[in-house]
Amino acid sequence: MASKTSRSAIDCTSIYWNRGLITEGARAVRDHGFRDWKLSRVISLIHPENVPSRRVAEKNGMNIEKEITFRGFPTLVYAMAREEWLAERGAR
Repeated sequence: MASKTSRSAIDCTSIYWNRGLITEGARAVRDHGFRDWKLSRVISLIHPENVPSRRVAEKNGMNIEKEITFRGFPTLVYAMAREEWLAERGAR
């Protein structure tokens, strides 16, 4: 089975920080991937020192899977499996 790959990035000017907008946007992208594209897994690639992005991933139920070097930089791979997403939705 061929795997689907998609990339997205979310950025926000500082006047909108700390309002939950990025967390909400990331959640919408995650849900779209699982619900509409039927992905088996969604990941976020985050630089270890980017604490705000790490918190967004964690708020959206993602966990650190591993640390890699991506394009020459240390990078954390946060991931969520479809089964975890389905379980989270069932708990609501």
